[in-house]
Amino acid sequence: MLVVISDLHLEEEASVRIGTGEGALGRRRNLPAKPFIDFLNRLGREAAHNQARRLDLVLAGDVFDIHRTGLWFKPALGGPMPFDPSPLPGSPLEAKVLEILEGIAAEDGVREALQAFRVLGTEHRLPDGTVFPEAFPVAIHYVPGNHDRLCNATPAIRRRVREILGISGGDARFDNQVLLADPRVLVRHGHEYDSPNFSKDHTRTPQFPVQLPAKEYDAPAIGDFITVQIASRLPQAFREVHGDDTILATPLLRSVYDRLLEFDDVRPQSALFDFMLHDPDVPDRNKVWATLEPVLRKILEEVRVSPFLRKWLKEHDRWGPDVVDVIQFILKLRPWNVFKTIPHELLDRLQKALRGTEKPPVTFAAREAAIRSGQARLLIAGHTHNPAVELAASDRANGERYYVDTGTWRNRVPLTPDGKGFGHLKALTYVVVYASDEDLGVNTDDAREKPAAGQDNAINAVPVKLHSFDYWSGFTQRFNG
Repeated sequence: MLVVISDLHLEEEASVRIGTGEGALGRRRNLPAKPFIDFLNRLGREAAHNQARRLDLVLAGDVFDIHRTGLWFKPALGGPMPFDPSPLPGSPLEAKVLEILEGIAAEDGVREALQAFRVLGTEHRLPDGTVFPEAFPVAIHYVPGNHDRLCNATPAIRRRVREILGISGGDARFDNQVLLADPRVLVRHGHEYDSPNFSKDHTRTPQFPVQLPAKEYDAPAIGDFITVQIASRLPQAFREVHGDDTILATPLLRSVYDRLLEFDDVRPQSALFDFMLHDPDVPDRNKVWATLEPVLRKILEEVRVSPFLRKWLKEHDRWGPDVVDVIQFILKLRPWNVFKTIPHELLDRLQKALRGTEKPPVTFAAREAAIRSGQARLLIAGHTHNPAVELAASDRANGERYYVDTGTWRNRVPLTPDGKGFGHLKALTYVVVYASDEDLGVNTDDAREKPAAGQDNAINAVPVKLHSFDYWSGFTQRFNG
Protein backbone atom coordinates (compact mmCIF):
# COMPACT_ATOMS: atom_id res chain seq x y z
CA MET A 1 0.00 0.00 0.00
CA LEU A 2 1.65 3.14 -1.29
CA VAL A 3 0.37 6.49 0.00
CA VAL A 4 1.54 9.82 -1.44
CA ILE A 5 1.02 13.33 -0.11
CA SER A 6 2.90 16.51 -0.95
CA ASP A 7 3.08 20.26 -0.50
CA LEU A 8 2.40 20.48 3.22
CA HIS A 9 4.46 23.71 3.24
CA LEU A 10 5.02 23.62 6.98
CA GLU A 11 6.30 27.08 7.88
CA GLU A 12 8.08 29.05 10.56
CA GLU A 13 5.56 31.80 11.38
CA ALA A 14 6.97 33.50 14.46
CA SER A 15 9.40 35.75 12.57
CA VAL A 16 6.61 37.59 10.69
CA ARG A 17 4.32 38.04 13.69
CA ILE A 18 4.09 41.63 14.99
CA GLY A 19 3.37 42.24 18.65
CA THR A 20 2.01 39.94 21.34
CA GLY A 21 -1.30 39.32 23.04
CA GLU A 22 -4.72 40.28 21.68
CA GLY A 23 -3.38 43.07 19.47
CA ALA A 24 -0.75 40.90 17.76
CA LEU A 25 -0.77 40.77 13.98
CA GLY A 26 -0.02 37.53 12.18
CA ARG A 27 -1.67 34.74 10.27
CA ARG A 28 -1.86 31.00 10.90
CA ARG A 29 -0.83 29.49 7.60
CA ASN A 30 0.02 26.02 8.88
CA LEU A 31 -2.78 23.51 9.18
CA PRO A 32 -3.49 22.35 12.73
CA ALA A 33 -2.36 18.86 13.75
CA LYS A 34 -5.83 17.30 13.63
CA PRO A 35 -6.08 16.80 9.82
CA PHE A 36 -2.72 15.01 9.80
CA ILE A 37 -3.63 12.83 12.78
CA ASP A 38 -7.02 11.95 11.25
CA PHE A 39 -5.29 11.13 7.96
CA LEU A 40 -2.82 8.73 9.58
CA ASN A 41 -5.58 6.97 11.51
CA ARG A 42 -7.58 6.64 8.29
CA LEU A 43 -4.61 4.95 6.63
CA GLY A 44 -4.67 2.28 9.33
CA ARG A 45 -8.33 1.54 8.65
CA GLU A 46 -7.77 1.44 4.89
CA ALA A 47 -4.78 -0.87 5.26
CA ALA A 48 -6.86 -3.34 7.27
CA HIS A 49 -9.92 -3.10 5.03
CA ASN A 50 -7.96 -3.65 1.80
CA GLN A 51 -5.67 -6.42 3.06
CA ALA A 52 -2.53 -4.32 2.64
CA ARG A 53 0.77 -6.17 2.99
CA ARG A 54 2.90 -3.12 3.87
CA LEU A 55 2.70 0.68 4.14
CA ASP A 56 4.96 3.05 2.23
CA LEU A 57 4.17 6.71 2.90
CA VAL A 58 5.88 9.08 0.44
CA LEU A 59 6.17 12.76 1.38
CA ALA A 60 6.63 14.07 -2.15
CA GLY A 61 8.27 17.44 -1.67
CA ASP A 62 7.67 20.91 -0.23
CA VAL A 63 7.00 19.33 3.16
CA PHE A 64 9.06 22.07 4.82
CA ASP A 65 8.89 25.56 3.38
CA ILE A 66 12.49 26.65 3.85
CA HIS A 67 11.94 29.69 1.61
CA ARG A 68 8.85 31.25 3.16
CA THR A 69 10.17 32.71 6.42
CA GLY A 70 11.32 36.04 7.74
CA LEU A 71 14.42 34.41 9.25
CA TRP A 72 16.32 34.99 6.00
CA PHE A 73 16.30 38.70 6.90
CA LYS A 74 17.22 38.35 10.54
CA PRO A 75 19.34 39.71 12.07
CA ALA A 76 19.62 41.79 8.87
CA LEU A 77 19.59 41.65 5.09
CA GLY A 78 22.94 40.56 3.72
CA GLY A 79 23.29 37.15 5.35
CA PRO A 80 23.21 33.75 3.60
CA MET A 81 20.41 33.19 1.07
CA PRO A 82 18.93 29.95 -0.33
CA PHE A 83 19.90 30.93 -3.87
CA ASP A 84 23.56 31.13 -2.86
CA PRO A 85 25.77 28.23 -4.01
CA SER A 86 24.97 24.98 -2.19
CA PRO A 87 26.15 25.17 1.43
CA LEU A 88 29.20 23.39 2.73
CA PRO A 89 29.13 21.59 6.08
CA GLY A 90 29.60 24.14 8.83
CA SER A 91 28.76 27.12 6.58
CA PRO A 92 26.47 30.03 7.56
CA LEU A 93 23.90 28.82 5.00
CA GLU A 94 23.78 25.37 6.59
CA ALA A 95 23.31 26.98 10.01
CA LYS A 96 20.45 29.13 8.67
CA VAL A 97 18.65 26.13 7.16
CA LEU A 98 18.96 24.25 10.46
CA GLU A 99 17.63 27.31 12.32
CA ILE A 100 14.61 27.46 9.99
CA LEU A 101 13.94 23.73 10.41
CA GLU A 102 13.93 24.13 14.18
CA GLY A 103 11.59 27.11 13.88
CA ILE A 104 9.17 25.11 11.74
CA ALA A 105 9.24 22.11 14.07
CA ALA A 106 8.48 24.33 17.08
CA GLU A 107 5.28 25.87 15.65
CA ASP A 108 2.01 25.00 17.40
CA GLY A 109 0.19 22.28 15.49
CA VAL A 110 3.24 21.49 13.39
CA ARG A 111 5.00 20.09 16.45
CA GLU A 112 2.15 17.65 17.14
CA ALA A 113 1.74 16.68 13.47
CA LEU A 114 5.45 15.92 13.09
CA GLN A 115 5.34 13.85 16.29
CA ALA A 116 2.58 11.71 14.75
CA PHE A 117 4.66 11.10 11.61
CA ARG A 118 7.74 10.39 13.72
CA VAL A 119 5.95 7.80 15.84
CA LEU A 120 4.62 6.10 12.69
CA GLY A 121 8.13 5.95 11.22
CA THR A 122 10.00 4.81 14.33
CA GLU A 123 7.43 2.83 16.34
CA HIS A 124 5.03 1.83 13.53
CA ARG A 125 2.22 3.17 15.69
CA LEU A 126 -0.75 5.30 14.67
CA PRO A 127 -2.10 8.21 16.73
CA ASP A 128 -5.13 6.12 17.78
CA GLY A 129 -2.79 3.59 19.41
CA THR A 130 -2.87 0.97 16.65
CA VAL A 131 0.50 -0.78 16.33
CA PHE A 132 1.38 -2.51 13.07
CA PRO A 133 2.73 -6.05 13.61
CA GLU A 134 6.41 -6.79 12.97
CA ALA A 135 5.49 -8.73 9.84
CA PHE A 136 3.89 -5.58 8.38
CA PRO A 137 6.68 -3.30 7.05
CA VAL A 138 6.15 0.45 7.49
CA ALA A 139 8.40 3.05 5.88
CA ILE A 140 8.31 6.81 5.36
CA HIS A 141 10.05 8.16 2.25
CA TYR A 142 10.92 11.82 1.70
CA VAL A 143 11.46 13.38 -1.73
CA PRO A 144 12.61 17.04 -1.52
CA GLY A 145 10.83 19.64 -3.65
CA ASN A 146 11.84 23.14 -4.70
CA HIS A 147 10.85 24.84 -1.41
CA ASP A 148 12.77 22.27 0.64
CA ARG A 149 15.57 21.64 -1.87
CA LEU A 150 18.13 22.57 0.77
CA CYS A 151 16.99 19.70 3.00
CA ASN A 152 19.25 17.55 0.79
CA ALA A 153 22.21 19.92 0.99
CA THR A 154 24.51 18.62 3.75
CA PRO A 155 24.84 15.57 6.01
CA ALA A 156 23.84 17.59 9.11
CA ILE A 157 20.66 18.90 7.45
CA ARG A 158 19.68 15.49 6.10
CA ARG A 159 20.25 13.89 9.50
CA ARG A 160 18.03 16.48 11.22
CA VAL A 161 15.25 16.06 8.64
CA ARG A 162 15.29 12.30 9.23
CA GLU A 163 15.08 12.83 12.99
CA ILE A 164 12.13 15.20 12.61
CA LEU A 165 10.21 12.84 10.30
CA GLY A 166 11.17 9.50 11.83
CA ILE A 167 13.03 8.21 8.77
CA SER A 168 15.96 5.80 8.96
CA GLY A 169 19.14 6.27 6.93
CA GLY A 170 21.29 8.65 8.96
CA ASP A 171 22.76 11.41 6.80
CA ALA A 172 22.45 9.63 3.43
CA ARG A 173 21.18 11.63 0.48
CA PHE A 174 17.43 11.62 -0.17
CA ASP A 175 16.31 10.23 -3.53
CA ASN A 176 14.67 12.72 -5.88
CA GLN A 177 12.13 10.17 -7.04
CA VAL A 178 10.56 6.88 -5.98
CA LEU A 179 10.04 4.13 -8.57
CA LEU A 180 8.20 0.94 -7.64
CA ALA A 181 7.65 -2.25 -9.64
CA ASP A 182 4.51 -3.39 -7.78
CA PRO A 183 2.53 -1.21 -7.93
CA ARG A 184 4.04 0.30 -11.09
CA VAL A 185 4.40 3.89 -9.93
CA LEU A 186 6.87 6.74 -10.37
CA VAL A 187 6.68 9.54 -7.76
CA ARG A 188 8.30 12.97 -8.23
CA HIS A 189 7.74 16.34 -6.63
CA GLY A 190 6.85 17.86 -10.02
CA HIS A 191 9.01 21.00 -10.10
CA GLU A 192 11.05 19.26 -12.81
CA TYR A 193 8.26 20.35 -15.18
CA ASP A 194 8.29 23.99 -14.07
CA SER A 195 11.28 25.83 -15.56
CA PRO A 196 11.28 28.84 -13.18
CA ASN A 197 11.44 26.45 -10.21
CA PHE A 198 14.00 23.97 -11.52
CA SER A 199 17.61 24.74 -12.33
CA LYS A 200 17.35 23.38 -15.88
CA ASP A 201 14.62 24.18 -18.39
CA HIS A 202 13.15 20.88 -19.61
CA THR A 203 10.44 22.47 -21.72
CA ARG A 204 11.92 20.91 -24.86
CA THR A 205 13.26 17.71 -23.37
CA PRO A 206 11.79 14.99 -25.65
CA GLN A 207 11.91 12.22 -23.04
CA PHE A 208 12.51 12.24 -19.29
CA PRO A 209 14.72 9.53 -17.83
CA VAL A 210 13.60 8.16 -14.46
CA GLN A 211 16.63 9.77 -12.81
CA LEU A 212 17.68 13.31 -13.68
CA PRO A 213 21.20 14.44 -12.66
CA ALA A 214 21.51 15.26 -8.94
CA LYS A 215 23.22 18.56 -9.78
CA GLU A 216 20.00 19.79 -11.42
CA TYR A 217 18.15 19.28 -8.14
CA ASP A 218 20.91 20.79 -6.00
CA ALA A 219 21.38 24.04 -7.95
CA PRO A 220 19.19 27.06 -7.12
CA ALA A 221 16.52 28.23 -9.56
CA ILE A 222 15.17 31.68 -10.32
CA GLY A 223 12.01 30.67 -8.44
CA ASP A 224 14.06 30.45 -5.23
CA PHE A 225 15.14 34.04 -5.75
CA ILE A 226 11.63 35.30 -6.48
CA THR A 227 10.05 33.50 -3.52
CA VAL A 228 12.63 34.70 -0.99
CA GLN A 229 13.73 38.06 -2.32
CA ILE A 230 10.20 39.21 -3.22
CA ALA A 231 7.39 37.14 -1.65
CA SER A 232 9.16 36.50 1.66
CA ARG A 233 10.88 39.88 1.63
CA LEU A 234 7.67 41.90 1.22
CA PRO A 235 6.40 41.60 4.83
CA GLN A 236 9.82 42.40 6.30
CA ALA A 237 10.38 45.34 3.94
CA PHE A 238 6.88 46.60 4.75
CA ARG A 239 7.83 46.60 8.45
CA GLU A 240 11.09 48.42 7.74
CA VAL A 241 9.31 51.14 5.74
CA HIS A 242 6.29 51.70 8.01
CA GLY A 243 7.46 50.53 11.45
CA ASP A 244 5.80 47.90 13.64
CA ASP A 245 4.11 50.34 16.02
CA THR A 246 2.57 52.32 13.17
CA ILE A 247 1.38 49.14 11.43
CA LEU A 248 -0.31 47.88 14.61
CA ALA A 249 -2.00 51.24 15.20
CA THR A 250 -3.22 51.83 11.61
CA PRO A 251 -6.15 49.75 10.24
CA LEU A 252 -5.08 50.28 6.61
CA LEU A 253 -1.52 49.10 7.25
CA ARG A 254 -2.74 46.15 9.33
CA SER A 255 -5.01 45.03 6.49
CA VAL A 256 -2.30 45.32 3.83
CA TYR A 257 0.27 43.52 6.00
CA ASP A 258 -2.18 40.68 6.66
CA ARG A 259 -2.65 40.28 2.91
CA LEU A 260 1.12 40.19 2.37
CA LEU A 261 1.35 37.16 4.67
CA GLU A 262 -0.74 35.01 2.32
CA PHE A 263 0.64 36.54 -0.85
CA ASP A 264 1.97 33.28 -2.34
CA ASP A 265 -1.13 31.18 -1.65
CA VAL A 266 -2.92 32.97 -4.49
CA ARG A 267 -3.85 30.77 -7.47
CA PRO A 268 -3.26 31.51 -10.26
CA GLN A 269 -0.09 33.36 -9.32
CA SER A 270 -0.58 35.75 -12.21
CA ALA A 271 -3.31 37.33 -10.03
CA LEU A 272 -0.94 38.47 -7.27
CA PHE A 273 -1.30 42.20 -7.96
CA ASP A 274 -5.06 41.86 -8.26
CA PHE A 275 -5.08 40.17 -4.85
CA MET A 276 -3.09 42.94 -3.18
CA LEU A 277 -5.13 45.76 -4.67
CA HIS A 278 -8.64 44.27 -4.36
CA ASP A 279 -8.80 44.26 -0.58
CA PRO A 280 -12.46 44.14 0.54
CA ASP A 281 -11.52 46.01 3.72
CA VAL A 282 -9.98 48.86 1.71
CA PRO A 283 -12.17 49.81 -1.31
CA ASP A 284 -9.81 52.57 -2.44
CA ARG A 285 -7.07 50.82 -4.46
CA ASN A 286 -4.97 54.01 -4.54
CA LYS A 287 -4.68 53.96 -0.74
CA VAL A 288 -3.46 50.37 -0.83
CA TRP A 289 -0.97 51.18 -3.57
CA ALA A 290 0.34 54.17 -1.62
CA THR A 291 1.37 51.86 1.23
CA LEU A 292 3.02 49.35 -1.12
CA GLU A 293 4.84 51.63 -3.54
CA PRO A 294 7.74 52.65 -1.26
CA VAL A 295 8.14 49.00 -0.23
CA LEU A 296 8.41 47.89 -3.85
CA ARG A 297 10.90 50.66 -4.61
CA LYS A 298 13.05 49.36 -1.78
CA ILE A 299 12.85 45.76 -3.01
CA LEU A 300 13.52 46.73 -6.62
CA GLU A 301 16.73 48.47 -5.57
CA GLU A 302 17.80 45.35 -3.66
CA VAL A 303 16.94 43.08 -6.57
CA ARG A 304 18.77 45.28 -9.06
CA VAL A 305 22.17 44.71 -7.45
CA SER A 306 21.73 40.98 -6.72
CA PRO A 307 24.72 38.97 -8.01
CA PHE A 308 22.51 35.90 -8.38
CA LEU A 309 19.98 37.70 -10.59
CA ARG A 310 22.70 39.29 -12.73
CA LYS A 311 24.35 35.89 -13.23
CA TRP A 312 21.04 34.20 -14.03
CA LEU A 313 20.09 36.86 -16.57
CA LYS A 314 23.47 36.57 -18.28
CA GLU A 315 23.22 32.77 -18.48
CA HIS A 316 19.68 32.90 -19.89
CA ASP A 317 20.19 35.72 -22.36
CA ARG A 318 19.54 34.41 -25.88
CA TRP A 319 20.11 35.93 -29.28
CA GLY A 320 17.31 38.28 -30.24
CA PRO A 321 14.82 40.21 -28.06
CA ASP A 322 13.14 38.22 -25.30
CA VAL A 323 11.84 38.58 -21.74
CA VAL A 324 15.38 38.51 -20.34
CA ASP A 325 16.26 41.56 -22.44
CA VAL A 326 13.20 43.38 -21.09
CA ILE A 327 14.24 42.65 -17.49
CA GLN A 328 17.83 43.72 -18.14
CA PHE A 329 16.60 46.96 -19.75
CA ILE A 330 14.30 47.75 -16.83
CA LEU A 331 16.99 47.07 -14.23
CA LYS A 332 19.39 49.31 -16.10
CA LEU A 333 16.89 52.13 -16.67
CA ARG A 334 15.46 51.99 -13.11
CA PRO A 335 12.12 53.55 -14.10
CA TRP A 336 10.94 53.48 -10.46
CA ASN A 337 13.36 56.36 -9.87
CA VAL A 338 12.10 58.23 -12.93
CA PHE A 339 8.39 58.20 -12.11
CA LYS A 340 7.12 60.11 -9.10
CA THR A 341 4.48 57.38 -8.81
CA ILE A 342 4.98 53.91 -10.24
CA PRO A 343 1.88 52.90 -12.23
CA HIS A 344 0.70 49.67 -10.63
CA GLU A 345 -0.93 48.67 -13.94
CA LEU A 346 2.53 48.58 -15.53
CA LEU A 347 3.96 46.27 -12.87
CA ASP A 348 0.85 44.10 -13.03
CA ARG A 349 1.18 43.61 -16.79
CA LEU A 350 4.91 42.97 -16.53
CA GLN A 351 4.42 40.34 -13.81
CA LYS A 352 1.79 38.51 -15.87
CA ALA A 353 3.91 38.67 -19.01
CA LEU A 354 6.95 37.27 -17.21
CA ARG A 355 5.00 34.20 -16.13
CA GLY A 356 4.18 33.48 -19.74
CA THR A 357 2.07 30.53 -20.84
CA GLU A 358 2.69 27.49 -18.70
CA LYS A 359 2.32 24.05 -20.22
CA PRO A 360 0.14 21.69 -18.19
CA PRO A 361 2.15 19.11 -16.21
CA VAL A 362 0.42 16.19 -17.96
CA THR A 363 2.25 17.12 -21.18
CA PHE A 364 5.55 16.56 -19.37
CA ALA A 365 4.32 13.40 -17.68
CA ALA A 366 3.50 12.00 -21.12
CA ARG A 367 7.21 12.39 -22.00
CA GLU A 368 8.38 10.29 -19.07
CA ALA A 369 10.27 7.21 -20.31
CA ALA A 370 8.61 5.15 -17.57
CA ILE A 371 5.15 6.22 -18.73
CA ARG A 372 5.86 5.70 -22.42
CA SER A 373 7.26 2.20 -21.87
CA GLY A 374 4.58 1.17 -19.39
CA GLN A 375 7.19 0.70 -16.66
CA ALA A 376 4.94 3.01 -14.61
CA ARG A 377 1.17 3.08 -14.87
CA LEU A 378 0.97 6.15 -12.65
CA LEU A 379 3.14 9.26 -12.54
CA ILE A 380 2.35 10.88 -9.18
CA ALA A 381 3.58 14.43 -8.50
CA GLY A 382 2.58 17.59 -6.67
CA HIS A 383 4.01 21.13 -6.86
CA THR A 384 1.12 22.83 -8.69
CA HIS A 385 -1.33 22.85 -5.71
CA ASN A 386 -4.00 21.90 -8.28
CA PRO A 387 -5.33 18.37 -7.59
CA ALA A 388 -5.94 16.41 -10.79
CA VAL A 389 -6.10 12.98 -12.40
CA GLU A 390 -5.37 13.09 -16.14
CA LEU A 391 -4.73 10.50 -18.83
CA ALA A 392 -1.10 10.73 -19.94
CA ALA A 393 -0.98 7.78 -22.37
CA SER A 394 -3.08 4.87 -23.54
CA ASP A 395 -2.41 2.06 -25.99
CA ARG A 396 -3.11 -1.63 -26.44
CA ALA A 397 0.39 -2.69 -25.42
CA ASN A 398 0.57 -0.96 -22.03
CA GLY A 399 -2.99 0.12 -21.23
CA GLU A 400 -3.94 3.40 -19.58
CA ARG A 401 -1.28 5.49 -17.81
CA TYR A 402 -2.21 8.46 -15.65
CA TYR A 403 -0.70 11.66 -14.31
CA VAL A 404 -1.93 12.15 -10.73
CA ASP A 405 -1.42 15.54 -9.07
CA THR A 406 -1.35 15.41 -5.27
CA GLY A 407 -2.51 19.00 -4.84
CA THR A 408 -1.62 20.58 -1.50
CA TRP A 409 -2.23 20.45 2.25
CA ARG A 410 -2.50 24.13 2.95
CA ASN A 411 -4.65 27.19 2.49
CA ARG A 412 -5.51 28.21 -1.05
CA VAL A 413 -6.64 31.66 -2.16
CA PRO A 414 -8.75 31.12 -5.31
CA LEU A 415 -9.75 33.81 -7.80
CA THR A 416 -13.22 34.70 -9.12
CA PRO A 417 -13.80 34.71 -12.93
CA ASP A 418 -13.79 38.52 -13.06
CA GLY A 419 -10.37 38.65 -11.37
CA LYS A 420 -11.54 40.91 -8.55
CA GLY A 421 -12.65 38.55 -5.79
CA PHE A 422 -10.70 36.07 -3.67
CA GLY A 423 -11.68 33.36 -1.24
CA HIS A 424 -10.03 31.03 1.27
CA LEU A 425 -10.10 27.24 1.20
CA LYS A 426 -8.29 24.63 3.25
CA ALA A 427 -7.25 21.80 0.98
CA LEU A 428 -5.93 18.27 1.34
CA THR A 429 -5.26 15.54 -1.20
CA TYR A 430 -3.78 12.06 -0.96
CA VAL A 431 -3.33 9.07 -3.23
CA VAL A 432 -3.39 5.39 -2.21
CA VAL A 433 -2.06 2.76 -4.62
CA TYR A 434 -2.48 -0.94 -3.89
CA ALA A 435 -0.12 -3.65 -5.11
CA SER A 436 -1.23 -6.76 -7.00
CA ASP A 437 -1.77 -8.77 -3.81
CA GLU A 438 -3.73 -6.02 -2.03
CA ASP A 439 -7.26 -4.62 -2.46
CA LEU A 440 -8.29 -8.00 -3.88
CA GLY A 441 -11.94 -7.07 -4.09
CA VAL A 442 -11.23 -4.96 -7.18
CA ASN A 443 -10.12 -6.36 -10.53
CA THR A 444 -9.10 -4.64 -13.74
CA ASP A 445 -9.75 -5.56 -17.34
CA ASP A 446 -6.27 -4.48 -18.38
CA ALA A 447 -4.74 -7.95 -18.11
CA ARG A 448 -6.23 -11.44 -18.27
CA GLU A 449 -5.07 -14.93 -17.60
CA LYS A 450 -3.94 -16.98 -20.57
CA PRO A 451 -6.83 -18.92 -22.17
CA ALA A 452 -7.26 -22.47 -21.00
CA ALA A 453 -6.40 -25.25 -23.42
CA GLY A 454 -8.88 -25.28 -26.26
CA GLN A 455 -9.95 -21.64 -25.85
CA ASP A 456 -9.46 -19.52 -28.95
CA ASN A 457 -9.61 -16.22 -27.09
CA ALA A 458 -9.50 -14.75 -23.61
CA ILE A 459 -13.02 -13.33 -23.50
CA ASN A 460 -14.15 -15.71 -20.77
CA ALA A 461 -10.86 -15.73 -18.86
CA VAL A 462 -10.74 -14.42 -15.30
CA PRO A 463 -9.33 -10.86 -14.98
CA VAL A 464 -5.99 -10.63 -13.20
CA LYS A 465 -5.53 -7.63 -10.90
CA LEU A 466 -2.36 -5.64 -11.53
CA HIS A 467 -2.89 -2.79 -9.09
CA SER A 468 -5.50 -0.18 -8.17
CA PHE A 469 -5.55 3.32 -6.80
CA ASP A 470 -7.85 5.59 -4.83
CA TYR A 471 -7.64 9.36 -5.11
CA TRP A 472 -9.01 11.59 -2.38
CA SER A 473 -9.13 15.37 -2.64
CA GLY A 474 -11.14 17.76 -0.52
CA PHE A 475 -11.62 21.35 0.55
CA THR A 476 -13.02 22.74 3.77
CA GLN A 477 -14.32 26.15 4.74
CA ARG A 478 -16.08 27.56 7.80
CA PHE A 479 -18.21 30.59 6.97
CA ASN A 480 -18.68 33.38 9.49
CA GLY A 481 -21.58 35.81 9.58
